[in-house]
Amino acid sequence: MFSFDSQTIAAITSITALVSCLAALLNVIITWLAARFNSHAAYRLEASKLYFSAQSDAFAKFMAAAAAFRADPSAENSLLLNSALSCAVLYCTEPSREALSLYGQALVELAHDRSDPSVTRLTHAQVSAQIAMQQELSALRTIKLK
Repeated sequence: MFSFDSQTIAAITSITALVSCLAALLNVIITWLAARFNSHAAYRLEASKLYFSAQSDAFAKFMAAAAAFRADPSAENSLLLNSALSCAVLYCTEPSREALSLYGQALVELAHDRSDPSVTRLTHAQVSAQIAMQQELSALRTIKLK
């Protein structure tokens, strides 16, 4: 069969040990990279969940304050509406902020002017605000885990 001298056997053993060492090192590096990616992805996912929860809570409080103000446009409800609006716009992009602000403005205008054009403006502003809030919440579904 095969006959190897001691130097050849030592060389083959050394090369095999070197390849094994490099494979173990590569395994450690790949494991570390995978753990780092998974940790970062888990952090981003948890942050997104918290943001979504806070955003949806702010939008719900804004809509509740808007309904309360529309039913009773008192000074107290006006302050609650302003506070809820201020909180809700913190979680919005610029177009959504504008839609929510226009809805708040239409609510205040309707409290002083109950004409048909004011009611129509309020209805359009409410629909626009609801669509804007829905788009803001839907945007979190497509978040990337970089």
